[in-house]
Amino acid sequence: MRCPDCGRGGREALLELSEEGYLRCQGGHAFHHEEEIILLRARDARERLAQEGHEHSGSGYGQAPTFRAAIRTRRWGVVGDYFFYRFSDPTAVAAFAALSVLAKLSGPALDLCCGAGHMSFLMRSLGYRGHLIGVDSDLRLLRLARRYVVPDQELIWWNASEGLPFEDGVFGAVVCADALHYVANKARALADVLRVLRPGGLVVLAHVHNAGCHHYTPGEPVAVEDCARLLRGSDLGFLRERELVGAAVNGASAPLRAAKEVEGDPSYSVIVSRAGFPFEEVGPVPPPGARGELRINPLYRTSNVGLGTAGIFVWPSRRYAKEFSCAREYLPRLVWLPADWRTAPTESLLRRRVLLWLPDRYL
Repeated sequence: MRCPDCGRGGREALLELSEEGYLRCQGGHAFHHEEEIILLRARDARERLAQEGHEHSGSGYGQAPTFRAAIRTRRWGVVGDYFFYRFSDPTAVAAFAALSVLAKLSGPALDLCCGAGHMSFLMRSLGYRGHLIGVDSDLRLLRLARRYVVPDQELIWWNASEGLPFEDGVFGAVVCADALHYVANKARALADVLRVLRPGGLVVLAHVHNAGCHHYTPGEPVAVEDCARLLRGSDLGFLRERELVGAAVNGASAPLRAAKEVEGDPSYSVIVSRAGFPFEEVGPVPPPGARGELRINPLYRTSNVGLGTAGIFVWPSRRYAKEFSCAREYLPRLVWLPADWRTAPTESLLRRRVLLWLPDRYL
């Protein structure tokens, strides 16, 4: 990594671990860590954090036993619903399908704007075994990732709009899922994404909000033509969200599309390469791999019936139902699970996200 206070040039700007356990550059700039989250934001943000102190220390949910309890403690409303039910919402299912192209790549991977770590967890469930780094500008979400979702992952507090504090060509894969609309300086962020990508690597930009369409969350959407312009000089394969969801649920494939084919879609995904594509489609998409513990999707209210478990689908809120209404295309209203569902889960229930592999401290 490079020191953000020294700028980009020269060996003296490279960060190294000091004897005190801090990252330090030869220019004398030191970067502390909290719960092994590297606090690498620009100097003014670090100074604000120090001044705010305990108010933003995360102590409000530091003792919460699970991700669910931590979200309830924060009382985030619709934002909390988004993160808690993240593993089965249509944007995550589509992202899972797109991420499947990265499973066999080698080298370190970057989860940019990683939030609470859900995409990093899904990458591991797909079989990605390389070194994985999560970067986000929201320290609250990084704390959730550290405590409940990806406790062993390297996490960095950093704003993608300021560029990326990494050397050239170090990552075999870069992921940014459902977050590009929040990045203020998209041109700088994407230019640096291409800079840190090694030859033969791939970038997956999943669930990019398309300009000119209605979206439930704030931020600045990116028109397809603008995305292509920001990534000019690269090979781009666009993907339709509904085709990705269908591929994930049915074990099928989703074809790479030209930009003009997704111009009218509310959102889209794009795979970026600097050396062409050795494939014309994504898939067949595998089912979610075993990681963590197997649980019934918390969108179901369950009860014991006979020798099994019955569940009824319940939306957590009207707003959530409006935003993610297409989830009902793969999540049935009523389900019945045999007594051995934990030891012999069917692939269909995993693909339809009735059953979920979740982090150990999630529910």
